[in-house]
Amino acid sequence: MIDKPRRWALALLGVIALGVAGSIDPGFVGDPDRAVLYEALAPNVRAGLWTACGLVSIAGAIRHRWQWIGYAAAVLMPVERAASHLWAWLAWIIPGVPSQGSPDGLAHAVTWAAYAALIGVLAGARGGAGD
Repeated sequence: MIDKPRRWALALLGVIALGVAGSIDPGFVGDPDRAVLYEALAPNVRAGLWTACGLVSIAGAIRHRWQWIGYAAAVLMPVERAASHLWAWLAWIIPGVPSQGSPDGLAHAVTWAAYAALIGVLAGARGGAGD
């Protein structure tokens, strides 16, 4: 049973991950010249990773002993997205990089990094006995 705010937060992070997995277009074909690294993964692989992380997060919310695993899973894919967009932005500003960068990569990287940081704050929050 989920009875603490921090565990509810973890469960909701899992639901968000499942929502991201469900929103991935299975017909998406990435541009091999584009520097957004996660786009190199097949859509079913990306959806599978988001789904696995979401389910592990929900399991961590249900089982108190697994909370740390749930939070680790919750932060994994947002960090992957942040790093991928940061690389795309660097490929855009560094001359001679053999791939097409992204001028809005920094904004996307900061957004995903802030989301990952929020997960880190939630993971470190202590709300009382047994939480």
